Amino acid sequence: MIKLDWKSLLSITAVITSCCALYVSSRQLKIASEEQQASAFPYMTAAYNSSEERIELYLSNDGLGPAFISGVEVRLGDSTYTSFWEPVADFLKIGKYEFNSPTGIWFTKSDLLPGWVIRANSNKYTLFVLDHLKPGQARQFWQYYNDKEKGIHAKIWYLDLYNNCWLFDYNASTVTRCDKCPNEVLKR
Repeated sequence: MIKLDWKSLLSITAVITSCCALYVSSRQLKIASEEQQASAFPYMTAAYNSSEERIELYLSNDGLGPAFISGVEVRLGDSTYTSFWEPVADFLKIGKYEFNSPTGIWFTKSDLLPGWVIRANSNKYTLFVLDHLKPGQARQFWQYYNDKEKGIHAKIWYLDLYNNCWLFDYNASTVTRCDKCPNEVLKR
């Protein structure tokens, strides 16, 4: 058996204390980093205003930091689109570039392109507005747009200030962290 003197015990205690301090320090650094990233977290939500004559679909960033749009994917059946407007135009049976609908419905639209920024706590970002709808058209539109089986399924990828990728799923109304955003991400 080895006999330890007080100097050896003191050295062993100092090494153990140093290892514990290193562990606590690294945990504090990790927590501080997570807290700093959370202080700039963008949280995308979608909402709408609807009446018998008017429909408006918009996004807002209810988080704390800006959301840098990375990609948009809207699916309708077997078709994939890069904007929210194209399936709406299909519903209305009008062309993509017409300014007045032959059915008398007025509309405005806005594309959501990679590289665009939606600021935190900003006003809503309108994706499209349909106005002067006839009775029953708003209900038909929402049945078409929200049908889980054959309706529109939309996803928006965006980056935060720390280049973390997030996915907003319109149909599930959720935001989840992604490993990688789509390839068309603009490098900042």
